Amino acid sequence: MLRDVPKFWIAVLAVLGIACTTYSVVGIYYIRLEQRRQAGMQEVMARAQPIIAALRTYQKRYGKPPENLQALQQPFPQPGPMAKNGWEYSPGNTEWTLAISVSSDYPQSLGGGDMFRYCSDGKYLAGGDDGELERIGEWGYSTYY
Repeated sequence: MLRDVPKFWIAVLAVLGIACTTYSVVGIYYIRLEQRRQAGMQEVMARAQPIIAALRTYQKRYGKPPENLQALQQPFPQPGPMAKNGWEYSPGNTEWTLAISVSSDYPQSLGGGDMFRYCSDGKYLAGGDDGELERIGEWGYSTYY
């Protein structure tokens, strides 16, 4: 039966088979990267819970957020392998932000200074200098291109 099929069509079918296989392998690779990124974000959110609770308690007690995390006078867990550095804390008058800079070595980071942050007032900027925003629960993931 293959003798009746021109060689051109056999070559076309072979190329299509290789293309489909490659597309499937690449797709699976990106799905696994996204799963790892999601797991990393879940880990950061879990590790941040004691810090967020302490910040809220401090703010309730003193009527304003602390100047820095050291004012809470307790040790906190490191953010995990997703973070380029440690926790980044930015206090305002009544609100505050707890964030990490995402390591460019971490899967799915686009390497342009991605940030994963928790804003106490729940307000996240999207677009402009803040890049593209993806909401993950009460957190925001900003991607910079």
